[in-house]
Amino acid sequence: MQTQPTILPLENGDRLTRQEFERRYEAMPKLKKAELIERIVYIGSPVRASHAVSYAQIIGWLWSYSIEVPGVHLADLVWQVYDLRLDWFRWHEGTYQPLAADDQGILRSQVFPGLWLAVDALLDGDVKEVLKLGLAQKSA
Repeated sequence: MQTQPTILPLENGDRLTRQEFERRYEAMPKLKKAELIERIVYIGSPVRASHAVSYAQIIGWLWSYSIEVPGVHLADLVWQVYDLRLDWFRWHEGTYQPLAADDQGILRSQVFPGLWLAVDALLDGDVKEVLKLGLAQKSA
């Protein structure tokens, strides 16, 4: 009985011919993306869950605002997850200027009425409090 030759998995940093790269890549259907650049294999790292959760929370908050306010289109802010810091900028005289939170720890948009962000609540994962503040401003 003849056995099939073992196909080694792709590993980041492997030095392969194009033919060998394609053979191994096809044998790994769950691999999302790998590249061969100048005979070196590059495999991107998966997104960590901590980043994905934080990103989903801020997008949910922005999405909630955008569906309530006609003409607003959704875009991202800057959340430095590992540094437990959120940066919010405004466009002013041709440059992005950082906005600071007020004494209550709230960032208030200078462009979009009622778009307020309770930074500490967001960083603590209290998304209900983040939404409550925004909804309270909308109904006031």
